Amino acid sequence: MSFLKDFLREEFKKQGLDTSNSQFIHALEIALFSERSLFLTGRAGTGKTTFLHTFRNIGWEKKVAVIAPTGVAAINAKGRTIHSFFRIDPRQLFLPGDPRLSPGFKGAKESIYTTFRLTKDRIKLIQNLDTLVIDEISMVRVELLDVIDSILRVYRKKLQVPFGGVQLILIGDPFQLPPIVKNTDWEYLSKHYSSRFFFSSKGFQELNPVHIELQKIYRQKDEHFKGLLNRVRENLHTYGDLKLLNETVKKYKFGLLDQGYILLGTHNAAITEINNKKLDALSGKEIEYKGVFKDTFPPSLVPFEPMDIKLKVGAQVIFLRNNSEEGFYNGMIAKVTHLEEKTITVQTRGRRSIEVHREVWENIEFKFNEKENKVDAEVIGTFTQFPLKLAWAITVHKSQGLTFDKCILDISRSFEAGQVYVALSRCSSLEGLVLKQPIAMQSVKVSPESLSFSDQKTNEEEIEKELVEARAGVAMRHAFHCFKNGEIEMAKKLFNEAQTVRDFTIYPKWQQFLRVRNWMLNKG
Repeated sequence: MSFLKDFLREEFKKQGLDTSNSQFIHALEIALFSERSLFLTGRAGTGKTTFLHTFRNIGWEKKVAVIAPTGVAAINAKGRTIHSFFRIDPRQLFLPGDPRLSPGFKGAKESIYTTFRLTKDRIKLIQNLDTLVIDEISMVRVELLDVIDSILRVYRKKLQVPFGGVQLILIGDPFQLPPIVKNTDWEYLSKHYSSRFFFSSKGFQELNPVHIELQKIYRQKDEHFKGLLNRVRENLHTYGDLKLLNETVKKYKFGLLDQGYILLGTHNAAITEINNKKLDALSGKEIEYKGVFKDTFPPSLVPFEPMDIKLKVGAQVIFLRNNSEEGFYNGMIAKVTHLEEKTITVQTRGRRSIEVHREVWENIEFKFNEKENKVDAEVIGTFTQFPLKLAWAITVHKSQGLTFDKCILDISRSFEAGQVYVALSRCSSLEGLVLKQPIAMQSVKVSPESLSFSDQKTNEEEIEKELVEARAGVAMRHAFHCFKNGEIEMAKKLFNEAQTVRDFTIYPKWQQFLRVRNWMLNKG
């Protein structure tokens, strides 16, 4: 459809996006212009976060809410945590058939209404929602997605429709860090689910979303390194791959941490010890900067820890925010050169000096605006702090989504599926990567369930069919808007454009549009 091509071309131009990335564009069209649910995945550095921001920026008049499994992910996505949005008690375990997830009956002691006690405002929002985005879906436990499914079905009064008819946009990579499930919980869950991952949930399987994988990697430029990372991700790595990685052990020395390197490790205690040891070794005066809370912003949502920062001149820090105007990005390494009450001056690896000011993180509450028929994202609280953290070392878990030019990886004791891949893929090149200790074949752990699920991507023919439907549908809607605004010629053009690719006469919900189109043609 020429209308949509022109529209997307202009939007991509405004946001400086890659117009050659067909998977990205197709996923965006389905998310924006159709009602089909979408699972968007991709290797590290393929633009999943960019997709979320682009979808929100364009919007296309959809009523959207964004949620994520952790406080850090929610704040970064400018959304709510899953548990706070649906008022789910994280201490409770819900299994299929649980009476606490049912609509209940007269006189029932337990029902979904008594379990979650959603406010009138939240119920109104849920009932009017078009699209629910779940970021970092790979970290969502299997039963939690079914809880969301039950809540949406019951409160929207659409018990037979997956997720109550809400379009789901699920973003994440099952090959990266998986959901955390205690052994005691899995004893119960394993009787109902084949895996702990979201894709084993009953709701997801019934939903059957379009499954698109972003292919173009932006983080790494070296094709040889990209190939190695892809093999590690999918458990296809060779002894030759490990030999190449293990050769970097020869470059390791602790002093590299004073040469712009950051250490990524798997254990919190070791990371804290390194950062404290390096800070104590500096001779200058230590200054503490307190984080400031305003209104409703629970400490659990603070996107980094500790929330109060202790620094000295000479300390190595990492930026925790993107700010193109100030010249820094999330993951940039720098060294503190000057400390003041209201500013911290740092020097980057390129010898560039940046004066850093406090930044504000917002706690968002979504509310349905009945007057304007849209979802508003209302700021209900803020956290203010310098966007810096001590960064001689950081955990692999906290590094997810970041990019480093130079990093030391302490991953020989990795204990979780995806840890080695996440750590390796943080580095932008093989030249800047150093292993602290050799890794063996058993160090690389990949979930077999993720491997099996990754083969279920939607084929190109089905995606194209979805795109044709979506483009035609949005052209019809836009034509109707043009008609209401008196743009009759444009409305005729769009109606005819849509009708050439889709027979709308068989869709009852489009009858109003067709009547308007026929009336216009008769008038013309």
